[in-house]
Amino acid sequence: MKTNDHRLKIAFIGAGGINSLAHYDAVQAHPELYEILGVCDPVIPAAEKLAERCGPQTKPFASMEALYEAIGDQVEGVVIGTPHFQHEPGGIFFLERGIPILMEKPVTCNLRELEALQALEKDGVFVQVAQMQRFDPEAMWLKDYVQSPETFGELVSFDLNVWQNIQGYV
Repeated sequence: MKTNDHRLKIAFIGAGGINSLAHYDAVQAHPELYEILGVCDPVIPAAEKLAERCGPQTKPFASMEALYEAIGDQVEGVVIGTPHFQHEPGGIFFLERGIPILMEKPVTCNLRELEALQALEKDGVFVQVAQMQRFDPEAMWLKDYVQSPETFGELVSFDLNVWQNIQGYV
């Protein structure tokens, strides 16, 4: 059920740190752009707590199935911030139902899982990986530092790789 409200109607999948902090803060900074309709987490007190912070329009759910059953016709996108090994099942669930995803990094734990998600993408239904740090203070400092002509001369190209212990998270 679409309304005339121009805000993007989203749901958070996972009520832990990344959704309850970074993604929540980003959405709350732009209330004219987004409305959070639901929060899904198997730890229902966590879903309830984040839903309460989001506002009276936000409902808590213990499963993706319950969320989709109740508000799936209203949700225009989901933010998946679950443990890494749950990214693929959550991604498949929403892609099969035609709902685009902002997936916290890493998008999947292996290539087979990534290919399974890619196979379900189509026009307007896709996975966008959340890994943008260009506005972090450290990244902005580094940008200014490498662009300083007295430090490096004329900058022609710059590449930065960041590694993390994925197995440690899983």
